[in-house]
Amino acid sequence: MCAETYKTPQPDEYLFQLKQAVEIMQLGLTISDLDGRIVYANFADAAMHGYQQDELIGKNVGIYAPPELRKPPTLDQLKQWKGLIRESVNLRKDGTVFPVWLMSEIVKNSDGEPCAIVTSCEDITERKQSAETLRRQAKLLRGAAEAMNCLLANMDFQTAISEALGKLGLAADMDRVYLFENHVETDSGRILMSQRYEWVSAAVSPQIENLDLQNVPYESACPRWYALLSQNLPVRGVVRDFPAKERETLEAQGIRSLLVVPIMIRDEFWGFIGFDSCQSEREWRDEEEAILLAVAGSIGDALARKQAEEELRIQREAKILAEAASESKSEFLRNMSHELRTPLNGILGYTQILKADATLSDQQRNAIEIIHRSGEHLLLMINEILDLSKIESREMSLEPCDFKLPDMLAMLVDMMRIRAEQKGLEFVAQIDHTLPAIVYGDEKRLRQILLNLLGNAVKFTDHGKVAFHVNRTAQGQYPICKVQFSIEDTGIGIAPEHLEHIFSAFYQVHDARRSNEGTGLGLAISQRLAGMMGTELHAESLVGKGSRFWFEIDLPASQLLLLQTENRLEDQRIIGFNAPTSFTILIADDNQTNRSLLRDVLSPLGFKIVEAENGAETISKMRAHAPDLLLLDLVMPVFDGLEATRQIRQMPEFQQTPIIAISASVSTQRQQECFEVGCWAFLPKPFSIQTLLELLRTYLPLEWRYASEEECDQQEPLDRLPAREELHALYQLALGGQLTRLRKRLQEIQTSDSRITPFAQKICQYLQEFQVKKIQACIREYMEDSHE
Repeated sequence: MCAETYKTPQPDEYLFQLKQAVEIMQLGLTISDLDGRIVYANFADAAMHGYQQDELIGKNVGIYAPPELRKPPTLDQLKQWKGLIRESVNLRKDGTVFPVWLMSEIVKNSDGEPCAIVTSCEDITERKQSAETLRRQAKLLRGAAEAMNCLLANMDFQTAISEALGKLGLAADMDRVYLFENHVETDSGRILMSQRYEWVSAAVSPQIENLDLQNVPYESACPRWYALLSQNLPVRGVVRDFPAKERETLEAQGIRSLLVVPIMIRDEFWGFIGFDSCQSEREWRDEEEAILLAVAGSIGDALARKQAEEELRIQREAKILAEAASESKSEFLRNMSHELRTPLNGILGYTQILKADATLSDQQRNAIEIIHRSGEHLLLMINEILDLSKIESREMSLEPCDFKLPDMLAMLVDMMRIRAEQKGLEFVAQIDHTLPAIVYGDEKRLRQILLNLLGNAVKFTDHGKVAFHVNRTAQGQYPICKVQFSIEDTGIGIAPEHLEHIFSAFYQVHDARRSNEGTGLGLAISQRLAGMMGTELHAESLVGKGSRFWFEIDLPASQLLLLQTENRLEDQRIIGFNAPTSFTILIADDNQTNRSLLRDVLSPLGFKIVEAENGAETISKMRAHAPDLLLLDLVMPVFDGLEATRQIRQMPEFQQTPIIAISASVSTQRQQECFEVGCWAFLPKPFSIQTLLELLRTYLPLEWRYASEEECDQQEPLDRLPAREELHALYQLALGGQLTRLRKRLQEIQTSDSRITPFAQKICQYLQEFQVKKIQACIREYMEDSHE
């Protein structure tokens, strides 16, 4: 439609429009003949040079150039000329010069011969001024930084101030920089000012010896200055514009313009720093003033440090002595830790190797377990000492993750029950069954606190019992689970004068029997760890009656699908699956070891495995094999797992394919990113095989086949079982998690009747593997057989 209605202007109309466009241009435009005579100049060009347009017609373009730049080109040069683009200087009608940006081109006639020169001209005065302003600011900033470095350098104060003033003077292009200090006249109470430091350039005379600049009263010399400076406002300007009295004083020193900025110390007006220009009338910009105000603040800080040095001298010496003692202590502890860890590494390393030896007898295995636990206890004491040092130096931080709270508590209960029984104490554990199976927190540090509190309870109790209570309080709102941990004992108790100090480092309640059983750091570290977790430890005690320690902590229930814990698989070994079809799983990971591990876990179960090494190959293998499930690493070459997921989810055929992200980057933000791009679950490295298999069961239509089911079908009945009463007693011990008593009772039964050895060996094997559910199921099955 537009093409049909558009009409090409007539030549006259076209020329009129073109001339109008040229006239309203912001750039100057001239057209001259080959002899340099101006045949046309637009309005902007004439105004820029101070002419009327008609004044320029017929004039030579040389009137725009200063004499030294008037070099008209020859005709031969014009024929070869390729044009001109450059920065230059032009001359106005009034004789002033200004910077310009020129662009000239040759105009040729219909025969291709040069016939005119067209030149555009832009006034770049403001641009040059802005560049000069930025240059001055950059120079001033560098000088300010150098001055601040002088103030921070390890040199005496007078040298530092003198060098700093010099740096500022050179950077600000000043002739004199000086510093005045305020002080109060004793008799009258008047506020006086005196010059203390000065820097001058070679062009002016110093005034530091001028007695007229010492003890000068503000009220008589410059009351206006005090009113401004005391309010943290500067004084600046050209001296000839100052009040007469100020002007007389300043002109006597040869000052033509100045800037004076206040120095404030602890919000009090201490004095000022001045900048004098003696050779020109300097106009100060707001940006320059702001920079020098900041420098004045740094000088104020330096002066404040100088004033405080004498007051802090004694404290500093005491601090140096204390730090030296602390460093000696830390050095000793570090050396001790190193010397103890070296043999412990061998002890704990070999006990772990020996524990895996299936040929060991129960007695040998128990002995190795005792050695291993004793070594771990010693290592825990060493770590307590170093942990305190880390906390004090702020080097320790929490490392929260998802962990199985009931499993951690079960391990603590079993460990503490053994210690309590060795002392003949009763150990009672009451764990709230409504606690979430998996929570988010720092498992290591929480376990460290509980081990310390439980260990102290056992250590300081000679008769009676130790009780461990874990309860979910009513205040916790889902998904936050507020859990209270409480440890009570019937031990020796703590006197009131000691109770308020027990959380202090290296503090021990003096008891000759137990003073060598610990470091005195456990409670101090536990309290500080509790503080890092947003809580605190509480204690109450009666001498001779016992003590109670407790604390509450928020433990959010895990929100990740991977942490669903129903139908857990720990107690049964999977050997395959039942399903109407086979399944293909694509493993995408750039690390060969990681892919091999997943392949070795899944291939024996009957899954078909396809592998990819990067994001691009993952997309290709998805299209080629259409897997039923994708196990995806996040950090891969070409493009990462997040981008791969985005592309996969854009393919209609894979929008419902389960994608499980597997990554060592376990931050909450990273996990959220996975879910946002389309992953269905997140599995942190190193991963739990049981958790992986639970996820596969969740997302694939299959049922696992267990080794225990097939083994039970082939299991031969035992020739001899304990009596029904004994089986019942063993079952109750298993239900209560009292594994030590269970093992001891089995040994007693086996000693009295060697024919039940096969039964005892089977239960002991489960004990070594801490398979509590299997123990309960096995004994329950034999109880039923015995009843029949």
